[in-house]
Amino acid sequence: KESNAVMCDEPLPSGWARYYDAGNEQHYYVNAKTSQRTWRRPDTDPYYIDTDLFLEFSPGEMAKFRELYHELDYDQSGAVNEEELKSILPRIGEKLSVRDVEWLFFQCDEDESGELDYEEFVRMLLRLKQERMK
Repeated sequence: KESNAVMCDEPLPSGWARYYDAGNEQHYYVNAKTSQRTWRRPDTDPYYIDTDLFLEFSPGEMAKFRELYHELDYDQSGAVNEEELKSILPRIGEKLSVRDVEWLFFQCDEDESGELDYEEFVRMLLRLKQERMK
């Protein structure tokens, strides 16, 4: 784990700026593209995703995805495995065969960890959205 001093010296993700709230005596972060605000440095937030990916969905969709992901992560590991994913897809209207879910999971597990982190999960949902639009 890196110290706070090192974390503060690292550049913020694209589109983010840091401000100081004198009343609360702490920094907060604002995304210029989405107007999203957070007290946590965005790249340390487990639900942080790239701004361009965030903009592919409405704020309501993003809130639903975050809720689903948290609910889906049964073991609270911070990642979703293939079995956890299979249980949630029908609830979001996706009727895929077991083989299709396995393929989708393999394609979206970018770091080959055997689990989907939140950004990989949202990228998977974008892939499904784009397929429906074809």
